[in-house]
Amino acid sequence: VSARDDRSTGMAIQRTATNGLVVSGVLPGGPAHRAGLRRGDVIVRIAGKPTTELTPSDAVALMGGPAGSEVAVTVADSAASSSVDHFVRRGQPDEFAAAATTVLPEGIIYTRISRFVAGGIDAFAADLRKQFDAHAGILGGVIIDLRDNRGGVFSGAIGVTSAFLPQETLIVSSEERSSRDGPRRHLALPEEYATRGKPDPLRDLPRAALTVPLVVLVNQATAGGAELVAAALQDHRRAVIVGVRTSGDCIGQTIEFLLEGRAMMKLKTQRFRTPAGRNIHGAGVQPDVVVQGADRETGERIMVPPAADAAVIRAMEILRDLRVPADGKTRRWDT
Repeated sequence: VSARDDRSTGMAIQRTATNGLVVSGVLPGGPAHRAGLRRGDVIVRIAGKPTTELTPSDAVALMGGPAGSEVAVTVADSAASSSVDHFVRRGQPDEFAAAATTVLPEGIIYTRISRFVAGGIDAFAADLRKQFDAHAGILGGVIIDLRDNRGGVFSGAIGVTSAFLPQETLIVSSEERSSRDGPRRHLALPEEYATRGKPDPLRDLPRAALTVPLVVLVNQATAGGAELVAAALQDHRRAVIVGVRTSGDCIGQTIEFLLEGRAMMKLKTQRFRTPAGRNIHGAGVQPDVVVQGADRETGERIMVPPAADAAVIRAMEILRDLRVPADGKTRRWDT
């Protein structure tokens, strides 16, 4: 299997032995997603050129281009035994953020994290602090949406988890296949997630971040670092995990390039254990509250808005219950 990401379209592709060139990931809200492309689509042509002999690198080169221009991506339609053209309007990579935050009724902060990127914790922390400050006195909880998040930069996952846990809390242990030193413990500390040479991006978060009611949404496409976030918050009983069982694709890989870069081989070289010692690779993370149909995408290839999303609605109900203890007095988490 070989794979590549195209940043101008917000789409990842890979070549498989059975289906050829396949969409392996689509950034929610990005150009490819807006054009109707989805994970699992089989690409048969790019800009009119058949993909039979294309490597993922060749495909990315064809999809690249100036922001605002269009590229036609043709995918197979198995139901109709034909193909469908999707016209993707290219964008600047920074136009589609890895995280997006909005505020729902009852002062609930909803943050969707589509992937973990280098330096992303800085923007995440700044946005979280902004929302905490803006809703001081009326904050009703936080929802972190990790559905369809396939992982990304390891330090980004550590940073997001650290935002809601006390410093020096164990987040995950990792072990290299070739190491004789035993597992390495990754703690909630700036050296694990802060950009080198920059101050701790979480330093100004209010203490309320450590106690505010928290729900994490997951689905079967939640993988890698996103699974580590959900598992750590679950093990520490810091968040309620809502959705369906995650993918169980949580293992460190080293990439070896072959055939002068026209293909790559992924070697499984690192394994992870959660704070409770669980190995979730293959098993996934089982949610505390199961919500069937928790996938973000529908058969009509549209994204359900939070207000009509069954998993988000259930998360809001859970947060409401956490805010109202037995004495019936509503709690709020001030900054």
